[in-house]
Amino acid sequence: MHVSNDLSTRKTKANTPTVRPLRVFIVEDSEVIRERLKARLLGSEADCDRLRHELEGLRREVASLVAELQHHRNEQAATAEAFAAVLGQLSDLQKPLTEVHRRLQTVHSPVINGAYSHA
Repeated sequence: MHVSNDLSTRKTKANTPTVRPLRVFIVEDSEVIRERLKARLLGSEADCDRLRHELEGLRREVASLVAELQHHRNEQAATAEAFAAVLGQLSDLQKPLTEVHRRLQTVHSPVINGAYSHA
């Protein structure tokens, strides 16, 4: 009987496991026990195959989520840069307005008791 098993895996350069076939020899006198062991081995092999496929799908999903996360991080960085630029422009606009306000206060100061007030 020939069974593929994850216990016989090794890592490749891309750090992904490769599966090598594993030979299993069943040495048992009882035909009933041999058949049960064969059935269990085949069931385990089927489970491994199913899990391998699920894992491939999950790896694709994780890769997609990582790409989406990076996209959102880039958007967040671009938004922060744009916001900083707007704040810089508002700050630059405030300086002349502050100067205009100061000049208007000195020109239009009310006369109190014959003297100008510098409020």
